[in-house]
Amino acid sequence: MRGGTYACSSTITVPAGSNGTSGARTTLSAHPGEKPVLNFPGQSESSSNRGIQLNADFGHLYGLTVEHAGDNGIYVGGSNNVIERVVTAYNRGTGLRLGRISPSTPSSQWPSNNLVVSSESHDDKDSTGENADGFASKLTTGTGNVFRCDVSRNNRPTRAPSAR
Repeated sequence: MRGGTYACSSTITVPAGSNGTSGARTTLSAHPGEKPVLNFPGQSESSSNRGIQLNADFGHLYGLTVEHAGDNGIYVGGSNNVIERVVTAYNRGTGLRLGRISPSTPSSQWPSNNLVVSSESHDDKDSTGENADGFASKLTTGTGNVFRCDVSRNNRPTRAPSAR
């Protein structure tokens, strides 16, 4: 992708079955030296309003920024993916989350062996005060997922002021 800001209104999904291979990954990448920003400002806060949803296996996301999604900036439901040098920011849920594709996905197909490397997640927060992680691999994930050299900062829930 070329640099610049792209206004997006709905989730960008790489569907299950659109798999690459270990030697030829399906890639969504920044053009060398450029910074594409996928901006989702019109999405309302909802668990179905994600920025990018990567359900395929053997994918590679590189050099992208995903911001202002209604839930997770990037949601990974596939396996054997590499997410590298991405930034998630100002999302209304976890910046980058790994989890099953749907409630009916059997545990043998939960995301496994994903690598998230040299990425950053900041300023993610939701209105309930429950889901403001920068990165999350919890509840419905398989084995072998690795987070390496990642930075999470200033991710917090929004809390109502206390009564005095």
